[in-house]
Amino acid sequence: MAVPVLLELLPMLGVSADEAFPVAVGTAQASILVASLAAAQAHWRAGTIDQTLLRDWLPALAAGTLAGLVFSFFAPAKLLTGTFAVVAAGLAVKMALGRHLVLASQLPSGPAAHVAPGLIGVLSASVAVGGGT
Repeated sequence: MAVPVLLELLPMLGVSADEAFPVAVGTAQASILVASLAAAQAHWRAGTIDQTLLRDWLPALAAGTLAGLVFSFFAPAKLLTGTFAVVAAGLAVKMALGRHLVLASQLPSGPAAHVAPGLIGVLSASVAVGGGT
């Protein structure tokens, strides 16, 4: 929610439209990092982290996150804004439909197993959604 709010506030504070989106994304990323670390620590202590999934997904998720950060640095603001809108709409549909919308009954295996976490990393980093939080 921080990105849309910042996109409204930053121009009022004199930040140009070309600079507003990267600043909003960077600010949101910083807050997401702090919140994610706190949440991960709480889940770890509670024993609710699937360690096998974490071990399997972490390399592709990290690589996708780095790629998304690089992408968001060079991408035009309108592309990032459009991507944000599409991702937010997709997440809203998934949240509204809940268990009625199942993308897969099991996790993929082999090389395809790295596509989902990589894509989650790219999209999360480039639109500041915060993958896995």
